[in-house]
Amino acid sequence: MEKKLFELAEQGDGTAAVYLDQFYYYTALGCILIQFSFDPEIIVLGGGVSEREDLARRIEEKVNDILCPGQNFSFLKPKLVRSRNNNRSNLRGALFALLQRVEEEKNEGISV
Repeated sequence: MEKKLFELAEQGDGTAAVYLDQFYYYTALGCILIQFSFDPEIIVLGGGVSEREDLARRIEEKVNDILCPGQNFSFLKPKLVRSRNNNRSNLRGALFALLQRVEEEKNEGISV
């Protein structure tokens, strides 16, 4: 579904472009709220959409629009990066958690 939205917007479909713009806006707003609430050093953008090279840049543009240009809200500006593993991040995280659990249980003498 998301690939189709990007494709349609890139082909000049006005409705798709509006929805894509809303996607970037609400994602940027969510990142600002995460930054405000938890103050992480970075926010890693993952999932299938992170395959897009321009993802972080487009969200950062919306962050800048939201944070009132000319005002000093830099403390709310999140540092955004795309995941190196893109859509496979969840699988690698699940594997890491499983291997960690196996190691813990091995150390406790429990067989998995």
